[in-house]
Amino acid sequence: MKKAFLLFLTLNLVTLAAAISGPSAAEINGAALYKKHCANCHPHADKLKTETYFEIIESMRNPPPSMPSFEDYKISDIEASAIASYVQYQIVSKFDRKTT
Repeated sequence: MKKAFLLFLTLNLVTLAAAISGPSAAEINGAALYKKHCANCHPHADKLKTETYFEIIESMRNPPPSMPSFEDYKISDIEASAIASYVQYQIVSKFDRKTT
């Protein structure tokens, strides 16, 4: 009985934490965020095609001199992740179209 109660309590706490923590990366639209924050300077992500997912996020947080900084109070970690995932998807999908 005690184990069942602890399991019930744990599941409820996890559900509550998920509900109040905000949207997940899957719920954030990386394409829309890219368009809003990045597309003016990187319309086709060409300058980013050699960067990894983590390098893209690092570039947002600690950019080169010609790029504005996107600290976590401007773009959350989840939003930065969604942008990097979107860029990586675009690069992979372009590569797939060229090789097929």
